[in-house]
Amino acid sequence: MRSQPVSCTSKSRSMDHAEAGFSLVELSVALVIAGLLMGLALPMLQAHTQRAMIKVTRDHQHLIHGALKIYQQTQRNHTLPCPADPKALGKKRGLANCAMRNHEGIVPHRTLGLPERVAQDGYQHYFTYAVEHNVTRPMDDFATIKGGHIQVFNSEGHPVLDSKVEGNFVTFLLISHGPSGEGAFAPSGERLPLLTEASLVKRRNIDGQPEYQEGGEDQVYWVSQLVFRSSVDHQ
Repeated sequence: MRSQPVSCTSKSRSMDHAEAGFSLVELSVALVIAGLLMGLALPMLQAHTQRAMIKVTRDHQHLIHGALKIYQQTQRNHTLPCPADPKALGKKRGLANCAMRNHEGIVPHRTLGLPERVAQDGYQHYFTYAVEHNVTRPMDDFATIKGGHIQVFNSEGHPVLDSKVEGNFVTFLLISHGPSGEGAFAPSGERLPLLTEASLVKRRNIDGQPEYQEGGEDQVYWVSQLVFRSSVDHQ
C-alpha cells in the first residue's frame, strides 16, 4: 500500500499551533515572574519612600531649629517668635508674648524667612510648633529665663528632662504627625480629624495642653534650654 503523503499545509498548521501554544505558556510564566518581582519590589519601594520622607522631616526640623537660633540672636530682647495661625500665612501672631493658650500653632515661616515647604514635614503636613511662652517675653538675659510649662514625655510616659537640673526646660518642639497627618493643622486653622482609632499618644499631642508625648507615628523634635542656649552662644 502506498503511504499517503503528508501535505505541507498540514505540517505548517501543526507547527503554528505548537508555536502559538508555546508562546502562551511563555507569556503565562513571564506574567507570574513579573507578579512575583512586583510583590518583592513594592515593599522595598515603600520602605525607601518612607525613609526619604523621614529624612526630609528631620532636615526641615533642623532648618527650623537653625532659623530660630538666628532669629533669637537678631532680636533686641532675645525673644523667640510665637507660633503662627495657618490662616495668617506663616506670620507670627501679633502678640507681646504667646501666653499659655497661644503657645501652639504652626511654624512662623514668613517671620523666620523660610519657605513654606520647610514648615511642613516630609508628608507635606504642617509641623505643630509649640514654644515655652516665657521665652517669647522681652528679657535682658536669655540665660536666666525660667520655664517648664511645656512637658515632653517619652514613649514609656516618663519626662524627657530631669526636673532637678536648674534652668533646663523644653524651649520649643516640632511635631510631625506622620504619614496620615491626623492632628496636623490645616490651612483653615483647624486640625485634621483623627480618622482612625487614634492612640492616647496621638490624642495627647493635639489636645491643646502643653503636654506632649513621643511614640506612634508622631515624630516629636524637642530642644532643651541648655542645648538651645549653648548653640546660640557658639554661633
